[in-house]
Amino acid sequence: MQLQADHSRLQIQILNNISEVNYFIQSNFDQTNTVIQTNYVKADQQLNDITAKLNNNILKNQNELNTKLVQNQDYANEQIALTQTNMNQELQDLLKEVERIYLQKVDYKC
Repeated sequence: MQLQADHSRLQIQILNNISEVNYFIQSNFDQTNTVIQTNYVKADQQLNDITAKLNNNILKNQNELNTKLVQNQDYANEQIALTQTNMNQELQDLLKEVERIYLQKVDYKC
């Protein structure tokens, strides 16, 4: 009888121990899962922040390059216009010189 009672108590103790171990495992699993989820959210936010910074830097660089391109194009256009003006003036001067020489030859022949 005593042996059967001891056996029953041991079975109850074993079941209690198993329940405690299962609770401990589940608790650790829940805590680990919470940490993983928290870390995932933090990593996702950091990735979003880095992506936003990169996109802002890309836009800033594109804007700076576009501004420089426009400035360079404006400068090039000014230089082209100046060159054309100078060439037109030189052409006018040459035409006047040709006309002067031609008139001298005509006067000489007469």
